[in-house]
Amino acid sequence: MADQFIKQELTLQNRHKEQVKLWLEPWGDLVSLAPGEELVIVAMGPPPGRLQLALLSYEYAVHAWRGSQVFIEKPVDEVIWRCPLPSP
Repeated sequence: MADQFIKQELTLQNRHKEQVKLWLEPWGDLVSLAPGEELVIVAMGPPPGRLQLALLSYEYAVHAWRGSQVFIEKPVDEVIWRCPLPSP
């Protein structure tokens, strides 16, 4: 039987006049969103799982589930960040 994976996507848009930080957990990496910028967060991994988004003032933290892989892209399918390893 082939392994089953689930895929989740989340679009995040910065509507502030200031830059917004996006922390990617558990890797601890940081991506910045310029004012008006929109990014798509894509996660794929074994079930069960889900992306979690926490708002921390002008910062967000995205938490991936165990075994998932995450990448961030611009709406035009330009990947700007890819997780180095699956989430532990």
